[in-house]
Amino acid sequence: MSDAAETGSENLTQPTDPVTPAVATDSAAPTAATPTNDTPPATNESAPADVAASTPPATDAPAAIPESYALKADGFQFNEVATAALAPAFKEAGLTQAQVDVLAKAYAGLVRDTPAQMLARDLEVVAKDPELGGANWGRTQGYVRTAMSAFGDPEFGKFVNEAGIGNRPEFVRVFERIGRLMTGDVPVRGGQGGAPELSRAEKIYGRSSNG
Repeated sequence: MSDAAETGSENLTQPTDPVTPAVATDSAAPTAATPTNDTPPATNESAPADVAASTPPATDAPAAIPESYALKADGFQFNEVATAALAPAFKEAGLTQAQVDVLAKAYAGLVRDTPAQMLARDLEVVAKDPELGGANWGRTQGYVRTAMSAFGDPEFGKFVNEAGIGNRPEFVRVFERIGRLMTGDVPVRGGQGGAPELSRAEKIYGRSSNG
């Protein structure tokens, strides 16, 4: 056989390069992107932590509004009528019992201090009165004490002081006049419906029948 024949024979019997099939067969190895039965499905294990971190902290529940309120303060007695009248307003405002306690304490302090403030304020006024105060203040106090002792009692005196009216000019003026009458310092003043005051001529000659 010639050299040319041997060369052609070798070309016929030499295998060609294998061609990669376009479609993978069952025997082909799976790719990394294709999950297999041995690979567990991906889970979002960090989700609960993320949700917990984004959830705002729980706040305390709002205090409950009571069905009824109690007004109380140390050393002070509240009127039941006032409590019943104020309760609807407290409820409408959404106040708790603790908030009402703060208001009750403040109100009790105001009521306790008001009579003393009224007595001090009126004392300054009446002490400057031209008829009752000034140089006449000591005498005025004496007349008032006389009238109070005769017509008042300890309970009345307590009421006058607790109400803060003991130094009111009107109150002092009335009891000063009563005390004057009781001591005989002044004649009884004629009032509406009383006997008219006689003139000097009428006192000497008598009242005319035509008058």
